[in-house]
Amino acid sequence: MADKPAAADVAAPAKADVEDARTVVVETKTTADAVESTKVPATDPAPVADAPAAPESEAPAVASADGGSLWMKIVAVAALVLTAVTVGGSVWAAHQRSVLADQDALRADYVQAAKQAMLNITNISADTAQDDINRVLAVTSGDLHKDYTDRKDDYAGIVQKAQVKAKGEVVEAALQSSDDHSAIVLVAVKQTLTNAGAEGPQQRQYRFKVTLSKDDKGITATGMEMTV
Repeated sequence: MADKPAAADVAAPAKADVEDARTVVVETKTTADAVESTKVPATDPAPVADAPAAPESEAPAVASADGGSLWMKIVAVAALVLTAVTVGGSVWAAHQRSVLADQDALRADYVQAAKQAMLNITNISADTAQDDINRVLAVTSGDLHKDYTDRKDDYAGIVQKAQVKAKGEVVEAALQSSDDHSAIVLVAVKQTLTNAGAEGPQQRQYRFKVTLSKDDKGITATGMEMTV
């Protein structure tokens, strides 16, 4: 029967194992301390300075500046448009006034030409018959001018033979119609007539419808018609 190991013998290896374990722990701790001692101490990150906060009023100020600039542009454009409209309206109004003035002047010229033609036609004297007829030719054209030209000698002879003396006066004249090239004017004439076969002067009233023509040479009478 084998002998049982003595308690001292069993205890000895166990004690040795404990010692070894302690040695390992010590060594491990020493190694850990060495590693810990070799670590580079962590540096705290440099404090980041806080950016200065923008004043609260700055953003509204920028917005206000942008809004003001836009408003000024709108006002400037509106002013330009208003100026253009005003100038355009003034130019148009001036043009219209000029056109109306020209039309009024032309109407007045037509009336004046008709009055002058009837004055020349209704004023004639035996002593100045040829000159009087020439004055008629100066203010007429077309068919009326041709009639006086063709018969001027006969007409002058009759006036001279009868010792006619006629003095005409325009009582009134009115424009009936007109355009840029022609017109019709109504002319009322009073004539005082004397001749060798009549006793004393005779008063006569006439109404004529005078046709006028306008060309580069001026306004002339192209026809006349006696009306009631």
